[in-house]
Amino acid sequence: MPLLVLSYLLLLSNNNFWGLGFSIVQILFVWSFISLFPQSLKRGEILFYLASSVVLSAFLALRAFEVGRLLVVLSVYVLNSLSVVRLKASGELTLKAILAAPILVFLRVFREIGWGFAGLFRIARSSFVKQDLAPGRAESLFLGGGLAVFLVVLFAFLFSSADPVFSRYVGDFLGKINVKISPVTVRYVLDGVFFFGLFSSLLSPAKDKLDEFSSQGLGNLRLPVAMAVSAVSLVTGLFLVVQAQHLFAGAELLAKLNISHSEYTRRGFAELVVVSSISLILLWVLVREHAKSTTRFLSYVFLSEVALLLGSVFYRVWLYQDTFGFTQARLLGAVFALWLGGVLATFLHVLWGRVGRARIPFVLVFNTVMVVFVLNLMNIDYLVGAVKQPNLGYRIDHPYVVSRLSTDAWPGWQKTLDYYAVGCQNDSLQVMDKLGVRYHNLAMRKEERTGIKAFGAWNLSNLRAYGFLKENYEKILSVGVCTVPPVTPESAS
Repeated sequence: MPLLVLSYLLLLSNNNFWGLGFSIVQILFVWSFISLFPQSLKRGEILFYLASSVVLSAFLALRAFEVGRLLVVLSVYVLNSLSVVRLKASGELTLKAILAAPILVFLRVFREIGWGFAGLFRIARSSFVKQDLAPGRAESLFLGGGLAVFLVVLFAFLFSSADPVFSRYVGDFLGKINVKISPVTVRYVLDGVFFFGLFSSLLSPAKDKLDEFSSQGLGNLRLPVAMAVSAVSLVTGLFLVVQAQHLFAGAELLAKLNISHSEYTRRGFAELVVVSSISLILLWVLVREHAKSTTRFLSYVFLSEVALLLGSVFYRVWLYQDTFGFTQARLLGAVFALWLGGVLATFLHVLWGRVGRARIPFVLVFNTVMVVFVLNLMNIDYLVGAVKQPNLGYRIDHPYVVSRLSTDAWPGWQKTLDYYAVGCQNDSLQVMDKLGVRYHNLAMRKEERTGIKAFGAWNLSNLRAYGFLKENYEKILSVGVCTVPPVTPESAS
């Protein structure tokens, strides 16, 4: 219970922004899990899940890039869920377990919340009434009451949306109550309720039957998939032959063909990624079951073609960024292509016999964890904002750097400030205003977070960005007042 209270306080202190508190909560969870279930130390698979979740959670205190942070939170949740589900399971990890574990734990959250509050209800009732409720009666009453409240609110909302008269009655009724609930309060309540249920359900593992999906269906699909792969492989091979000189086209060839770098990348990158993704699904069916020699040969051919397509994806990203710099979308696309490459390498090792077919799900989880780690380690917004800034062809896209990127890109703000300080630009006021707004937002957050809130929401990128803006705020104001004089007939002449 003390750990639960401490963890809840750290979680509550995030103030709408996960920071160091999340990492501490994850460490407390892992410590509690190992303390309650010491047998987990003998399971290398579970230790990998727990260690990976702790390492990934540290990025929430280091990075501000929202996509990367979201992937970290989801990965930690899935890894924690797999740790619980696999604790009492035997055999290899299954694809069904990967898909079902997060859902099972999520559903158990509501059960744990009901049991927890029902227990408090029984304690409070026994203090005033000597006769206790029958076993399970308190849980039933609480769960029934909670379900009733939820359905009443839901139905009232739906009826209000469907009928304006009923909506007027509901509005008048709520107006008489005159109860104001701030969004921050709602956030705190949701965080607390979900965290209590999640934490308690994760520490209450059950033996779930999560055997692999029936392989009989895959066996029946092998022939249709082989036929489909044969046709697709033929089309892919034809594409590779016809486009051999264009697939890895250089700047000189593109100039001869009158094709811009932008058009070449935009028309190829997304399409080739989609083709590769669909192809990997087909390859999954082929390599999942023991294949005949003909199917095995087909798998090698198709796998080689997909590898060439992925190579073209990486090359197109490199070619485009070499001229126009990085953007979030380009780097995220490259990271996704890297994940696809890991899946492709897994299938290749399965065909070679170095990875058993039963180990495929765990290797895929391992590949995903490594890619999420690489994504956060490479610090995408820093690369975009400071290392290889996006180029519009005639200058750096400074509005994109200061407005679209997170505080991870704060070192690139110095280049923006130096650029606008040299001469008066048309968008000086707009760009400098963005930096000023960022400064005030970070300053406001810093003032609101004191004590445990400052500790729970601590983030290195936000801290460094605030320091930079505070040091250069006067310069930002002076550059911001720069305005381009209007064009007059006299000045034009």
